[in-house]
Amino acid sequence: MVLVTRMKKMNRKRIVLACLSALSALLPVACFEGGTGGDLLESKGQPCELVVVCDETLRKCGVNDSVLAITEGPVPGLGANEMVFRSTQLSTPQYIPAFGMMHSQVFFRLNKKLKEGQVRVAYDTKARPQIMVTVEAPSVEAMGDLLEKRGKEVQQLIYDFQVRRLARVARSNPSERVDKELRAVAGYSVSVPAELRATKRGTDFLWAGTNRVQEDMNFLFYTFPWDEAETNPIGRFVEQRDSVLKKNVPGSRPTQWMTTAKGRDGEPVVWARPVALKGRRLTEVRGLWELHNGFMGGPFVALADVDSVNRRVVVAEGFVYNPQGQKRDLMRRMEGALQTLKKVK
Repeated sequence: MVLVTRMKKMNRKRIVLACLSALSALLPVACFEGGTGGDLLESKGQPCELVVVCDETLRKCGVNDSVLAITEGPVPGLGANEMVFRSTQLSTPQYIPAFGMMHSQVFFRLNKKLKEGQVRVAYDTKARPQIMVTVEAPSVEAMGDLLEKRGKEVQQLIYDFQVRRLARVARSNPSERVDKELRAVAGYSVSVPAELRATKRGTDFLWAGTNRVQEDMNFLFYTFPWDEAETNPIGRFVEQRDSVLKKNVPGSRPTQWMTTAKGRDGEPVVWARPVALKGRRLTEVRGLWELHNGFMGGPFVALADVDSVNRRVVVAEGFVYNPQGQKRDLMRRMEGALQTLKKVK
């Protein structure tokens, strides 16, 4: 694809389509704030890093498979086999004070004093920003039942925290050019990684990219008419998305453009879920993109918000291209950036 005249021609590689698995709905958890304010130091760790602390008894039995499914399972929607977290697995005695500064931690413990299993969540306990999830049960059997029922919830809690943390990182070092362009195009502000410098503007449309052959990150902003009577909103989203991309995101030849990837059954490879962000109800859409009449492709994630006043759907989207390497960290950085979008006029 070509992003203005400075976008380099990228290597091509066929993307193997993967089925996307839906995540379970979140269940209630005990949640409390930690720390005392300004006395906390900055937390440590890479974008997707996770410290996993597990009692030795649990590590040596079948329950450990359920633990690994949470901490080392595949990332949904990448189109590649990558683990959801970059996890460091520890036994309880191996957990030393230095690990306390890591931004994401989860503890699996046996506690015979409990009558039933429980999940507790604490934020900003030893550093900021930080999440500590504690999963406890009175027995191995109870732990197995708890993880079967709430394992996806635990994974999603940590995942969502990491995205929020990366939104904070994006705000600390944003691309001022992209923010300025988006304000001019649509009256919105966004903090995307500073590496995104190349831009292409259209009517209520902006494409910004890193302009790299590898580890290429991209941001899209676009709108389309809102139809409140629509009975198949995801189908309409894909249809409208493909229409916008065909017009604005071309390949190197006139017969090429970006489109939503389809599986062997001809259906779009997408998965959607409702999300809450700063009091707003949005729709998150994950999927795979590909180059029509080409061999490029990769994952994308979009946040769609209904602007009922102007009767339109506003979409902020991130997608990456990195055929020779991992996509997980790049995608999570873009997910964090999407959460910084806000209307300024």
